[in-house]
Amino acid sequence: MSSKMSDMYNVPEGYFEGLKARLERIPAEHSAAPAKRPFTWMRIRPYVALAACLALLLTAGTILLDRKADLSGTSESIYEQMMYSDLIPDTDPDSIFGAPSSPGESYDISDEDIVDYLISSGASVELIALAEDQ
Repeated sequence: MSSKMSDMYNVPEGYFEGLKARLERIPAEHSAAPAKRPFTWMRIRPYVALAACLALLLTAGTILLDRKADLSGTSESIYEQMMYSDLIPDTDPDSIFGAPSSPGESYDISDEDIVDYLISSGASVELIALAEDQ
């Protein structure tokens, strides 16, 4: 076993005689080859990867928001809801909640409701008194 160990760490015959010549050839071989420019694909690959990641994030965000809007319980999209919200008048948004659900139904408004509305809207005392008399 000791002979195997000693054989393992031996230098081949004539190794050091040709070592200097081999080492001098290495720089000459590498300097003779022209420097290669990286291919166009290698230069633009990071930018393509960045664009792909951005597109993936935007697509995932859009899908997530669309599903979240569908979970709200309505069949209308968020854009339709925004469109209809612009139709509600800013001056009296409560009027849409008192409207009948179908065209054949009528309003059930009492005289007290009319007087309360006139008081809350800041009508004159004479107008309120006139509404109470009728």
